[in-house]
Amino acid sequence: MRKFITITFSFVVILVIVFAFRHQLVPAIGSPSTDARLERLRLQPNFTDGRLRNDLPPDESLAAVIQSITGEQAEATSPEETISFPAPQFPKEAANLAVTWLGHSTVILEMEGQRILFDPMWSSNASPIEGVGPKRYLEVPIPLNDVPAVEAVIISHDHYDHLDVDSVQHFAKTGAIFIVPIGIGAHLEAWDVSQKQIVELGWWEEHVLGSINIVCTPARHFSGREVTDRFGILDKQLKTLKERKAVTVLRKSIL
Repeated sequence: MRKFITITFSFVVILVIVFAFRHQLVPAIGSPSTDARLERLRLQPNFTDGRLRNDLPPDESLAAVIQSITGEQAEATSPEETISFPAPQFPKEAANLAVTWLGHSTVILEMEGQRILFDPMWSSNASPIEGVGPKRYLEVPIPLNDVPAVEAVIISHDHYDHLDVDSVQHFAKTGAIFIVPIGIGAHLEAWDVSQKQIVELGWWEEHVLGSINIVCTPARHFSGREVTDRFGILDKQLKTLKERKAVTVLRKSIL
């Protein structure tokens, strides 16, 4: 009995230590908001009881998440083998208006001679640990190094299939700015993205990118990269507006 208690106690201690230092042990998790960023989150009109709340709350229960991953509908959406399609060809100069889909929610929008990249995700798994977690359905259609230069990267929310550390670090090195919901900036800074490259928006706030207005609007979804930070970041739908043109990019969870 004493041996069993010793082993159990040691196991619990190890778990506590791993949990306490999880952000250092697994950098892809990111970092929680603190100080001025946390205060700005708290000042958001939909911040209630320590969390950001959606006006139309989705079913956030663990049972709903498990059902979506393991249920019949999930099986129906899983292809028998990885899908691939020919690599897209990009002109030297960005078009006046064009959209190129690169899998799931990764999209390159060309507008008014500028390129904007949405939710870049080039990793093989949607997970903080390489090789673990949900795999890609679609092969990466174009290598990261072949992606044309983009002026901005827009992140809709912080789930692993939308916010990918390796992809973020690649585009950060190109000098692109990151336009993100309030809270995601903490993750980016933890991954060595310069503060000068980060623009954080709350609901209905705007950022001007050249001749384009980028507006942050609510989306019915939730955020979180670990069990302790659900609804800690604004979920958003991004709209890019230019005169009479409007491009709406909708975000949908894989869950």
